[in-house]
Amino acid sequence: ISAEADKVVQDQVKAIREETENRMEALQSKTKELLAESASAEEDNGSFSNVISAKVEETGKLEALVTSLTTDVEKSSAKMQELETARDALDKDLKENMQSLSVKANELSEMQSQFNMEKKRLED
Repeated sequence: ISAEADKVVQDQVKAIREETENRMEALQSKTKELLAESASAEEDNGSFSNVISAKVEETGKLEALVTSLTTDVEKSSAKMQELETARDALDKDLKENMQSLSVKANELSEMQSQFNMEKKRLED
């Protein structure tokens, strides 16, 4: 019985060793797979970091451009306001000058009429 028990124990030890070896191989395979995935993820992370850096730089440039354009719009708006104010002043001056010119034209017409009447009187 002792030899049989010894044989059973040896078979169990052998089975445990085989199972342990199989598990070790599976564990090593899984470890290699995870290391490969980790390396791939690190590579992707590096690529994403480069893309993010480029996008951050591009965003900074766009923000600077928007600021510049906003400043240009504000300057243009102020200049337009100045031009509108100047135009309004010129329109007012033109209206006053037109009224004055109309008065002068009426005075000239009246003087011409008086001249013609005086000339006719002198001719008669």
